[in-house]
Amino acid sequence: MPDPIAIVGAVVLALVVSGAVAGIAGRFGRVASDLGRIVAVGAGFYLGCGWLGIVPRWSIREDMDRLLSLVMPAVLIVEVVEALPGRPRWLVRMGRLVVAGLGAPVLLRGSVYLSTSWTPTFAVLVFVAIGAVEAMEWSLVTQRGTDFSLSIAMAIIIGAASLSNALSGYLGAGEAGMVLSASVLGGSVARSRSIGVAIVGLASLLTIGHFFGGLSADHAATLAAAPMLAWATGLSRLPATARGVLRVALVAAVAAGVVADAGRRFVEAGGLAVAAGAEGP
Repeated sequence: MPDPIAIVGAVVLALVVSGAVAGIAGRFGRVASDLGRIVAVGAGFYLGCGWLGIVPRWSIREDMDRLLSLVMPAVLIVEVVEALPGRPRWLVRMGRLVVAGLGAPVLLRGSVYLSTSWTPTFAVLVFVAIGAVEAMEWSLVTQRGTDFSLSIAMAIIIGAASLSNALSGYLGAGEAGMVLSASVLGGSVARSRSIGVAIVGLASLLTIGHFFGGLSADHAATLAAAPMLAWATGLSRLPATARGVLRVALVAAVAAGVVADAGRRFVEAGGLAVAAGAEGP
């Protein structure tokens, strides 16, 4: 059963750590500031997960192990490389493509989907689709710079994915997602370069929630598309403040709708969907 006090403690810890580290880093030069803000989100995420006992096991047998040990470190490394002065742009693009393209295959490695359920061709199609959407959002959303409203919007989307995962049968993914949402939100106080981490983290949570938990395809698809809504509002000619408010409001409305529907389905199922961890393939 979930421990509400422990979850709140982990969320607060992640929020405070990421906000404090990002705020301190913002007082230094641009490069140190950018690097520090990336570290802030990573530190908040891993410390918050550690508070809940969600730690990487080096046997790396399950999806959460692969998320913590492989996927999140990979995206943090790519973000760090991007923040370095003089780095080749092709290297950053290549890093993004590798992380986006290999994220789903890594998370689903050893599952029944790859061993018996899917044909190789179908598996490739699924992975290409997930990777393409993730890479496109990573590229387009980051073009909007480090506007703090983007980080807030991404934190809301990740929070909705986390609650939906918990309500759909995967509490572990829900808890980790709440910590990530708090970390991204904390980093936003200093306009943190955390969008790439947020995009990859969101895609990972939706992938494991759908394939290993009970997250429905319609909820996963809606939340996966939500970052594009955050991006699209940046195309308007509204003043910056109004644009930011509109972005957060629209994303919050979509997120609230998904969580409300997930809650309705949870109640209709008798409240028995929540599990202590992945019980899927």
